[in-house]
Amino acid sequence: MQACRNLTTINKDLTRVMNRLKAVFRSWAIPYAGKLVYAPCYRANWLEKIPEAGARRRAARLYQQLDLLQLLVSFRQSCVNTDIGKWVRVIGASMKGPRASCTSQG
Repeated sequence: MQACRNLTTINKDLTRVMNRLKAVFRSWAIPYAGKLVYAPCYRANWLEKIPEAGARRRAARLYQQLDLLQLLVSFRQSCVNTDIGKWVRVIGASMKGPRASCTSQG
């Protein structure tokens, strides 16, 4: 349960950073479409479009946050999947006993 809550919080943070990044470009009337604005291979091009150095630094920081949050999401999802796998195995093992007795009675 805690793992799912953490993943939800990380996803909200990721969405917030993505929205802030788009807001930086929108504030400079720089058109963007889709997810190319987040792609690492195009970031230098996007940052060059921002005329003011301070805003460019802010966008660069947001890109750093984006990278870290994406890394956390992928790590956390693998942990959640592992936790769920363990939980399913435990529940499955505990259900074998009662199921066998239920089917033999019914």
